[in-house]
Amino acid sequence: MKNKTAIDKQIILAFIPFGKNHSIKKETLCSIFNLRNDRMIRAAIEELRQEGYCIIADTVSGGYYIPANEEEARDYLAMELKRLKTVISNTKNLFKIFNRKYPKLNLNLELTL
Repeated sequence: MKNKTAIDKQIILAFIPFGKNHSIKKETLCSIFNLRNDRMIRAAIEELRQEGYCIIADTVSGGYYIPANEEEARDYLAMELKRLKTVISNTKNLFKIFNRKYPKLNLNLELTL
């Protein structure tokens, strides 16, 4: 038996617009599919991404869209890379702090980008 996201994901894909200016909010998708939370929407979108669909989650507007052009794709990737670098930097600092505070942990971190 297929799970619910496998059944719904192609329908969800049909609601994801092209272009950042036309993004659809996850709350709107939840309303369309009569869902109380966005867990199933997020799971279906993740499955679609794993299948090769380029679906962007705009963290500013909270909406989903498919990039309409190279500029939108490039802008999104630049934003994600900046966010990733921040996460890596923060994680490296936490490893240093934890190793000083809890030397028995002897944590090692190898992150490259």
